[in-house]
Amino acid sequence: MKIFYIGSSGSLSLIPLQALIKSKHHVCAFAFDQEHSEFDVIKSGSIQSLAFENAIPFIKLDENYTNAVSQIQSYQPDIILVSCYARLLPQVILSIAKSGCFNVHPSLLPAFRGPTPIFWQYQQGITHFGITLHRLSEGFDTGNIVSQKSVKIEDGITQYNATELLAEVASDLILNLLEDVKNNRVTEIEQDNTKASYYSYPEHKDYELSTKWTAKRIYNFIKAYQNEDVYFLCQINKEKVKIIDAISFQYLPYNEMNGGKVVQHGDNIKFSCQAGYIECQIKLD
Repeated sequence: MKIFYIGSSGSLSLIPLQALIKSKHHVCAFAFDQEHSEFDVIKSGSIQSLAFENAIPFIKLDENYTNAVSQIQSYQPDIILVSCYARLLPQVILSIAKSGCFNVHPSLLPAFRGPTPIFWQYQQGITHFGITLHRLSEGFDTGNIVSQKSVKIEDGITQYNATELLAEVASDLILNLLEDVKNNRVTEIEQDNTKASYYSYPEHKDYELSTKWTAKRIYNFIKAYQNEDVYFLCQINKEKVKIIDAISFQYLPYNEMNGGKVVQHGDNIKFSCQAGYIECQIKLD
């Protein structure tokens, strides 16, 4: 079976491709957006180096897919697999492979449709993320579900580690799909649009925290997206503070507060939330 693989530079594309190569499946080509300049230089450990080392040709998908259609057709793929690719593919591409075109989406569809579902699952305080493998349609993340799996995300891990964990699960779903395609036993379920939610790219305001969140939610969101150049605004006692790190959280109220909601010593602050309390490091102006 000839597989045409479409993705990006992230681990959600890299890890499933590694699994396909290791399992001896025939990946006939790898494609990515032409605007991704990082693909112009082959770096060790990258997805383009993986393709190069395994003699997998890679092509750039042009803006309007004018050249892409004939390029993909030239490989005569049996199936097209997509993982971590942000743009809609036109119907003319979706119909090229005789077994169809399938996409990996890191949420339990129909919830969290859109380009950055991992961010929004963290932001919404979800503790069990998910991976869905679905047939691609002309709408964003609306195609029939082939398989999906819930994945528990441990407290305090970064979005990068969470993505790697989800990518490992995605690899298993992909390999199972290929086996089902081979044996003509693929089953599909229509998505329930009454349960659907869609989120676009986050804006600056979406990084703001709230004491109406649980302490656990604040802690995990900060740990997931913490960066030396990032701070998280949170209004505490009518004052907005800049949080740069989450140190710990507890489910129960903090006894030393003696009924108060905030304890601060220098750049260390402890404050009550909807449930529990959290200890953070703040940026002092």
